[in-house]
Amino acid sequence: MSINYRYFKGFGIEVVKCENSAISYPVHTHISTFVIGLVLKGEVCLGVGQSSFTCGANQIFTVPPDTAHSLSAKAAYTLISICIDKNLVSDKNLLKERLLVLMNGIGEISHLNREKILNKIDLFEALPDKKTKIVALKNYIER
Repeated sequence: MSINYRYFKGFGIEVVKCENSAISYPVHTHISTFVIGLVLKGEVCLGVGQSSFTCGANQIFTVPPDTAHSLSAKAAYTLISICIDKNLVSDKNLLKERLLVLMNGIGEISHLNREKILNKIDLFEALPDKKTKIVALKNYIER
């Protein structure tokens, strides 16, 4: 098991790779970041409020800022989390350019998954209330 954190100063983006991890994360929030998660291997369960969503290999999920959520593991998984400063969302073209640069440096992200991640950026909007966040979160998960 290994966890690798990379913060790209000046980009407003952090990449966390959990490889062969079985760690579960209790309910928490990311106050000022959107999170895009890409499951590379295994399966995780993402909990939001009373809802939960299972994400397997090559599935992507997003979590808006200030959204309480948890991540549970039943077995080992490999996951890449991309944490994006919410202030970057106002300039989606700049954000996509920065993400492309970063993803090109991460060999495990296939071309198809890069496209999926970039497409998720267009969904990032202000989400006014908890119910809307949960519905939006459910719709963000790649089926």
